Amino acid sequence: MLSELTGKLRYLAGIPAFLRETISPDEAREQVARDMAGQDQSFLCLAKAAIYTNPRSPYRRLLLSAGIEFDDLERMVHQLGLESAAVRLFEAGVYLTYEEFKGRRPVERNGVEFFVDQSGLKNPLLRSSVELRSSGGSGPRSLSVTSLEHVAHEAAYYALLLDAHAATHRPVAVWGPPSVWGLNSLLRYSKVAKTPSQFFTTTRLTSSGERLRAGLMLGYAFLAARLSGKRLPWPRFVPVDRGLTVARWLAEMKRRGTPALLDIPVSAAARIAIAAAEEGLDISGTVFRNGSEPLTPAKAAVIEAAGARVINVYASTEIGLCGLGCAAPVELDDLHLLTDKLVVRNQEKVIGNSSAVPALVYTTALTSARRVMLNVESGDYGRIEKRDCGCPLRSAGLATHVLGLRGYDKLTSAGVSFKGDDLYTLVEQLLPARFGGYPTDYQLVEQRGDSGSWSISILIAPSVGAVDEEAVGATVLEILSRNVRNGDPSIAAERSGQGQTLPVLRRAPYILSGRKTLPLHVLPGRSKAGVRSR
Repeated sequence: MLSELTGKLRYLAGIPAFLRETISPDEAREQVARDMAGQDQSFLCLAKAAIYTNPRSPYRRLLLSAGIEFDDLERMVHQLGLESAAVRLFEAGVYLTYEEFKGRRPVERNGVEFFVDQSGLKNPLLRSSVELRSSGGSGPRSLSVTSLEHVAHEAAYYALLLDAHAATHRPVAVWGPPSVWGLNSLLRYSKVAKTPSQFFTTTRLTSSGERLRAGLMLGYAFLAARLSGKRLPWPRFVPVDRGLTVARWLAEMKRRGTPALLDIPVSAAARIAIAAAEEGLDISGTVFRNGSEPLTPAKAAVIEAAGARVINVYASTEIGLCGLGCAAPVELDDLHLLTDKLVVRNQEKVIGNSSAVPALVYTTALTSARRVMLNVESGDYGRIEKRDCGCPLRSAGLATHVLGLRGYDKLTSAGVSFKGDDLYTLVEQLLPARFGGYPTDYQLVEQRGDSGSWSISILIAPSVGAVDEEAVGATVLEILSRNVRNGDPSIAAERSGQGQTLPVLRRAPYILSGRKTLPLHVLPGRSKAGVRSR
């Protein structure tokens, strides 16, 4: 508790000095080159401080059970390089599956058995740190930490990204929670000399509980920014279902001849584009920076129809930024992996009904890492390839790409596993094409009933209008039946208990605190009132 309080105080006290210096694209390129050159030594420093001297570290237990002392690891890295050494360690059983990393299953290898202690994943080298929590898209919210050192490092990536996509000279706005997440976004943009002019927030600041603490933290941070000569925008409450308010601001920026850049998840960007089109607002030229959910063809089409475009990035709660959108993509979601801070490789993983995906396995290499990771499955998958795309990010030394990025954990529920784009295609393309509406109007909801079995329901936004609900249910059930896991009875139970259809609820899809909307939303516990059976 005392160390957490000390970390927060250092974080807040360090803001004025943090903001006094900015970073240019040229300086960012130099930083990437330095990190690339010093990656092996940086990793060894992290391993010594956060693994071998940390009795709670799960990697320490796995390394020692495999007979690998620090001197052995150091020799291996110096002889093979970190990338090849990570492969050798994986083969020796030094890795964590996604389920083990999250504490859902015990680690059982090399004669040891234990559950991962999340405190053993902390990076003791972070001094000015505060806690972060994920939006909890597919289960409990993930806990991580961030620091001003980490924020500064990620600001360099922002500088590279905006420069590569010719988006440097634009007014900037952020739409997010009034919390450390939102504050870090403001700080990153300010660090690259792009202090946001608007901070739209999805929840109100209140006088009690967690929101009061967030408000006090933001208040101090904004005062500290003033002392450094920066004026951060005060939060402006705009609920997630009021995208029209943001669309009007974007239209005003367009009218002034300065189309804006809005930092926002792509599902929220699509809702804004739809709202603008329905109101006849011109937001052409707007750039949306997406970073918390996949950029799918259907949502990209809605945004492009409004004359806007998306700059895609790849990020996670535990790591922060992992990849930057390619400026010369060969596919919609072509990203440059940040191989200066991470060692990333593919490892085949079987999910659901025996389908295999190229899972992404990460090792953190920098001493500023949010969480210590050594051959950890990320919960995401995609195809890794190296090529010279010719874009500015390649010139910065980032030659490794990932394509077809999706999160298998978020597409796996208690009854059904989806592979590839099956679920996104169903929710964002097939249903709107057959029954009307937009890619943001449909969602599947899974929930556990009193008997312990799981059931699937379909949410359809009221704005879609009248639909044949039985036909919708039958269509979805047909798709689900193709993805049922071997031996899992839940979908069969749905079929026998409800006939050849699924229940439909007319309400807007669930929007997570991070403003994103997943095609599959899992509700814990009993079925929610209002989800009716047919």
